[in-house]
Amino acid sequence: MGNKIKKKKSDLDIGKLIVKAWTNAKDSMTDPFVINRKDLIDTLVNGGFVDTGANTGGNNKRIVIDVVFDTDLNDQTRLVWIAIPTPDTAKTKPAWEAYINSLSTSDIKKIGTSVLFGCGR
Repeated sequence: MGNKIKKKKSDLDIGKLIVKAWTNAKDSMTDPFVINRKDLIDTLVNGGFVDTGANTGGNNKRIVIDVVFDTDLNDQTRLVWIAIPTPDTAKTKPAWEAYINSLSTSDIKKIGTSVLFGCGR
């Protein structure tokens, strides 16, 4: 499991950014009610809302962010996307086994807490 993306602005600032994206989608003349995914991601990263660190996670893996919207499915569905980490080690059975066996109870609890912390609902 690699580095985490860190917030650089307050929860209120991030909430305001999301509401602004909703407003822009509502008022769009070309694509009403569709949030501009590219602009939102660009603002999150380049507008100083999140910090991806040196842009590498564990084992020098590049950190990439994306966003997903409830309406990516349909109007009758609400999406909760849970990101599940995988061991940040070589993709071999011995490496994964060693990583798994090295986890303390506290480490395992942190994994459970972190995957549901920001699920949005």
